[in-house]
Amino acid sequence: MRDELIEKVAKEFHDFIEEIRETDEIEQAINRAYEIVIKEEILDMVQYDITENDLYNKTDIEKMLKINNLLDYLYNEWLDFDGNIRESLEYSVDLALENIIKRSE
Repeated sequence: MRDELIEKVAKEFHDFIEEIRETDEIEQAINRAYEIVIKEEILDMVQYDITENDLYNKTDIEKMLKINNLLDYLYNEWLDFDGNIRESLEYSVDLALENIIKRSE
């Protein structure tokens, strides 16, 4: 059952990438680059949570398997989430710049 969920999300990601490739429009791929990256991260998180963390029981996984386009659902939930990637990026960049400044002293 766990493998089925991982395969479901992986297939949805594969289909999503193929859809972009089939358009033969580099512009579309560029415009959807953020979506590609976030969906790939979601896929990685699902795989990790299922295989390493064992966060979900059989009933939870059955409910997830019933969701059509689970990857799209999770991506859209991310877009509606109050937080954003900028906060994490700002923290990382600020820390890296501080380290550069400290090393050059």
